[in-house]
Amino acid sequence: MSKMVFPRSRLTRQLVNVTMRLKSIFCLTVRRILVGLVFYQAYACLVAGDPKSDSNSTTTEITLTKIMNQEITKQIKAYEKSLNTSDASAALAVYGGDPIFMAQNMEAFVGRAAVQTSYEHIFKAIKLNVVFTIHEIVSMGDDLAYARTTSAGQTEILAAHKTVKEANNELFIFRKEQGQWKIHRYLFATSNPPAAN
Repeated sequence: MSKMVFPRSRLTRQLVNVTMRLKSIFCLTVRRILVGLVFYQAYACLVAGDPKSDSNSTTTEITLTKIMNQEITKQIKAYEKSLNTSDASAALAVYGGDPIFMAQNMEAFVGRAAVQTSYEHIFKAIKLNVVFTIHEIVSMGDDLAYARTTSAGQTEILAAHKTVKEANNELFIFRKEQGQWKIHRYLFATSNPPAAN
């Protein structure tokens, strides 16, 4: 038994053509939507920033801050040791190339030679036995930081053979020079109450 083949009517051909056009339009529309979504996502990532990049940046900052704190703490402890051993050269070693030392009740000592001379005079007059406590170390940029400390202990006045209580507030400004944190400015003032008249 043979199959009967009916010729395609004009209407059938038109339906097929319309269907093919709709399919083509649909594919083109979907493609445009997908391309738009890709561009939108790329733009959103660009505006928001890469979270991995932010995470790496934060980790790097924390690491650099930790290193800075360790190096400055080491310098303050070296300074403490120089005071307790009456070593003017060791005291000068923790200062940078252009230091200013501001001792209480004195004119500021400006420059390395003046700073060294000031410590030589101090150590001829007194013998210190003090401990520094660091309260904060704060970065002020890539190559500057400050440290706020207190010190406490005893001072022997050599000429009078007398020992008195020593207590001070200190402010150090450190500058990074040739990869090392050095004292750039240093100021201290006693925290002992005024002597009774």
